[in-house]
Amino acid sequence: MLLARGRPAEAEPLFRQAVETARQILGAEHPDTLTSVNNLASALRARGRLDDAAPLYRQTLEVRQRVLGPEHLHTLATMNNLAGLLQTQRKLDEAEPLLRQSFEALHRTLGPKHIYTLSAQNNLAYLLQEQKKTPDAERLFREVVHLGREQFPQGAGWLADSVIGLGSLLVDSGRAKEAEPFLREGLDIRRRTLPRGHPNIADAESRLGACLTAIGNYADAEPLLINALKP
Repeated sequence: MLLARGRPAEAEPLFRQAVETARQILGAEHPDTLTSVNNLASALRARGRLDDAAPLYRQTLEVRQRVLGPEHLHTLATMNNLAGLLQTQRKLDEAEPLLRQSFEALHRTLGPKHIYTLSAQNNLAYLLQEQKKTPDAERLFREVVHLGREQFPQGAGWLADSVIGLGSLLVDSGRAKEAEPFLREGLDIRRRTLPRGHPNIADAESRLGACLTAIGNYADAEPLLINALKP
């Protein structure tokens, strides 16, 4: 609960105690123990202590693969967590196979339209974009946006990430005019689904403002860019 509320410093000692208790009572490889270790790693990651979190994720992943199986949802969740940490550390070549494995397993077991599959596909698209593998990233983003719109025609909070990701990729590729409707859609979703003042709204405003600047629409770009800078 504390971690979900953005209070990882308070959550960390509680997770450490939970890990120690679970190891003593249940054993190091019990599923509940592994969940506690994974939670501790997530708290450390949220605090920016990536070098401390990484070995905990690796330990949890190794045991979950062996005990639960390589395609168990808990195994894939840890795999995705580790990949996200590696991506933050700019270890993109190490993160890519983990994200691919996670996405492909979810695609096989849950199907292409499941929210977990779409989330994993979106994560892989962002990583490929960072690696400058633009055609592959664009294809994945477009698939997620298409399937997401089919299931949530009014837009859902998670869909904004994919729509904005696709729009940003198009801007970076020199296709700002094509990007504009995607970035407008993403901003609209975030304004509807997030509380006023949320930093992700400012991020969407900044991206749309930059896009509009690129196509010469300064009148619409200026208020967005100014608003994005407000505390």
